Amino acid sequence: MTSSAENTINDHVLVYCRPELLYKFWLNLENLPLFMEHLKEVRKKDELNSTWTAKAPLGASVSWEATIMEKVPNEKIVWQSLPNSDVYNYGRVSFKYAIICEDPLPIYATLLEVFILYKPPLGTLGEKISSFFGENPKQQISIDLKSLKEGIENNKYMV
Repeated sequence: MTSSAENTINDHVLVYCRPELLYKFWLNLENLPLFMEHLKEVRKKDELNSTWTAKAPLGASVSWEATIMEKVPNEKIVWQSLPNSDVYNYGRVSFKYAIICEDPLPIYATLLEVFILYKPPLGTLGEKISSFFGENPKQQISIDLKSLKEGIENNKYMV
């Protein structure tokens, strides 16, 4: 159960590519700012640890350290921010193989599902400040996933 200062996001998108390609693209965390508008930068420190920097209201930014807790090749990636981070978050992205039946041949796709639990900086006050400036994380993730879909399907990103 989440407290009033915790928020969850659940979203999904169907991307016309195989799961292994999408998994490989997402696992390279430095690719995430290509389609996640709120992210300024993600820097990998090693295979599991990274530093994330995101945009905040009034041109500010916020950073945190995160670690990959679990990765199942071509199926899922689970991460969590490290203790004492400015932004607490836990997330999971799943890559589910899908075949869209069309004549004459099937089309291969991936159902990409995202779950994020986060606490905004400054708790409820931070959430209210973000809302005042028109920032809605649930809406941002939906837009980001559509951007990813478009980028992958139109070969905008190297996979």
